[in-house]
Amino acid sequence: MARRSIFLVGPMGAGKTTVGRRLAQSLGLEFFDSDEEIERRTGTTIPIIFEIEGEAGFRKREHQVLSDLTALSGVVLATGGGAVMLPENRELLRSRGTVVYLRTSVAEQLRRTRSSTHRPLLQADDPEQRLRDLAEMREPLYESVADIVVESPGRKVGALCGANLKKVSLELGGKNSLIILDDADLDAAASGAAFGAWMHQGQICMATGRILAHEKIASQLAERLTAKALQAPVGDPSRGRVLLGPVINERQAASITAIVQDSVKAGAALLAGGSRDGLFVQPTVLGNVRPGMRAFDEEVFGPVACVVPFATDDEAVELANTTEFGLAAAVMSRSTSRALAIGYRLRTGLLHINDQTVLGDPNAPFGGRGASGNGSRVGGPADWDEFTQWQWVTVRDTPPRYPF
Repeated sequence: MARRSIFLVGPMGAGKTTVGRRLAQSLGLEFFDSDEEIERRTGTTIPIIFEIEGEAGFRKREHQVLSDLTALSGVVLATGGGAVMLPENRELLRSRGTVVYLRTSVAEQLRRTRSSTHRPLLQADDPEQRLRDLAEMREPLYESVADIVVESPGRKVGALCGANLKKVSLELGGKNSLIILDDADLDAAASGAAFGAWMHQGQICMATGRILAHEKIASQLAERLTAKALQAPVGDPSRGRVLLGPVINERQAASITAIVQDSVKAGAALLAGGSRDGLFVQPTVLGNVRPGMRAFDEEVFGPVACVVPFATDDEAVELANTTEFGLAAAVMSRSTSRALAIGYRLRTGLLHINDQTVLGDPNAPFGGRGASGNGSRVGGPADWDEFTQWQWVTVRDTPPRYPF
């Protein structure tokens, strides 16, 4: 019996590709991304198609791809943000599978697409207003085809608590950057980066998800990380001395491997690791990681050190802030003032100068910004406000007489 397909719809930046890949992997289905398929068939990029053929020409190509892919059975398909614009596309989606609408806010879209250069409709003087206009136009169309509407789990919890006037503290993960400047102590930087990326097999919300290294020292840093990865023992910690143990389950192990493989296909250099034996994932080093690669964009939650070169301090800040998350960040430099100047520009709840990102003390308020939480803090004096409520108490020996 043919398995029913799942079609993901929603605006740009909703996470359709990321969610789709994981959903397909979990269900054992084949995954397709309609935009990627268009680029594969034409041999060029979507911005170039828009430039030569205009939006009307792109929509014609999109319709043909949707017609072909929705005819397949047992697939997960991530569609483009404007796939619902044509009535014939909406009918294809409604009639051929289960449609899941990934709802997201304009603010979150803006965070996720802020540095994107491959979205033609966002090349406007005011991208935020452009997103609002698109949302107003397309929201009813997404809802008209959707069998299921999905919010991210953390936001759903927050929404439910808000509707019932209940206070909630949310910590929702992170894509944390360690910025290593050209004057940093390379040996210390490599040691810190390896710890931040591989500690507990990278399964920490504060794990170093990106290692942003100045282009003058990026290759030397990658060499040091590679040497550490090749020497790191991996295995069952109950049977011997190892540096890395197992990841949590088979699904996560497969997800880590898939992110690495997809990033290598997109141009990243596999310098070490990339393989696994069951739940034991080898410490991995990826070089030349760039925005648009899964290893750059997604929270890997595995032992993968992603080295991202940058040329200037401004570029380092831009790369670090290119994420919806904002939990932890770190900057290494022999100049503390230079490191602090960069650190103060990072949208993050935790900032560490001349250290890596995995740090936490019970006396220090802990929490993030953006998609890393709802702005709340736990730990130390922050607990007083987070887990208690103020009460104003007045006491008199005798009640006063009022002029009434």
